[in-house]
Amino acid sequence: MVREGDCVKTPKIQLRFPAASRGRGLQSVDLAVRLGDGWQVFRVQAGESVRRISLEEAGPEVVRCSPGDRVLHLPGLSGGKIRETLMRELRSIPTYRRWGTWVVACPRSEAAIAGRRVRPLAAAVAEKAPAHPSIVTMRVGDRLAVMWPVGKDGSVGACEVAAVESDADLEEFAGNLAAVVGLEGAQILPLEAVERWLPGFVLPVYPQEGEWFGRPVVWYARGFAAVAALLMVAVGLQAGTAHHRLERELGNSAQEKVRLRDAQRALERWNRGHVNVVAHREAIDFTALTRVAQVLWHPGVRVSLEKGSLIVNIGSSQLTGVAGVGFREPAAQMLRRVFATPTPKGWRRIKVTVRNGGSFYEVEYGRKNTSSQPMVLGGRHLPPGPGNILRGRGGA
Repeated sequence: MVREGDCVKTPKIQLRFPAASRGRGLQSVDLAVRLGDGWQVFRVQAGESVRRISLEEAGPEVVRCSPGDRVLHLPGLSGGKIRETLMRELRSIPTYRRWGTWVVACPRSEAAIAGRRVRPLAAAVAEKAPAHPSIVTMRVGDRLAVMWPVGKDGSVGACEVAAVESDADLEEFAGNLAAVVGLEGAQILPLEAVERWLPGFVLPVYPQEGEWFGRPVVWYARGFAAVAALLMVAVGLQAGTAHHRLERELGNSAQEKVRLRDAQRALERWNRGHVNVVAHREAIDFTALTRVAQVLWHPGVRVSLEKGSLIVNIGSSQLTGVAGVGFREPAAQMLRRVFATPTPKGWRRIKVTVRNGGSFYEVEYGRKNTSSQPMVLGGRHLPPGPGNILRGRGGA
């Protein structure tokens, strides 16, 4: 164990951080700390105080301490290689954001907290850790402490949260963590009081489902709809002009029966193939589909549109708890929540697909005139109810 005053030489590693990591901040931030299966939330006022609040009082964006957050030093890797590395590290489908030469990541199901955008505090630990390897510690409030293992390359692993009575308790917990993660002898480095630096520290934010380049997809859809409306007006004016020209030509050649017949047939072909007619016949009410998707959506699931049907994708997520609590699989619980949601008016559940032994589910919804399909599991047809599905795969 290396304590303050000991002299240990560590290799200097040149790491590049984004220039925006400092200089712009808020007067206060909401800090959410994972403790067991719940959250403890604190409002951190710049230079003043840290006080406990409820999750409901938190703003639309929180800074988070969670064992699911990782900061890995992965320079030069392609997107596919980064994804493979993160799947091995997290043992789950990841979501991530590049941050300089770093990749900040977590399981996709943890990219938000109760609908709130998340900025991982582990990214600040990667930048503020003065030595590698080390165990970085931080006190929050009177008794709560968070500890992060920092590897030789500066990567930040899963944090641990503990209730401590004194600095001696914190040092003992940090030493135990170092032994568990294979960093025996690493320095224990406490961060300064969180209210002195966190409100002025800009952290990366995880990308969210339904967003594109930081904006909701609906925002782009509205813009596309407005442009499409203008194009339809322009095409309609052009169509009216062309139609009037054809009618005038037909009137002038009323005595020429052959020409009249050919012109009428040309007009009919034009009407059948014109974009206005096709658009009217194939129109999709995106506003109604968005409302139905909002009813079917739950935290941790993804709703997508495929060939006129809405697909609710339920993927497995694995959370590492505190003090060695094992992995959990909430996919079955999320499936029950989806089935407990009343089916929107005019729609029906038509198909359920089980994949990877129950780690993934797909629930397909179609309009009421769509024929339903049985759920196929291991060669047996089962009614698409959550009890039958979970019993069919041996689940609870």
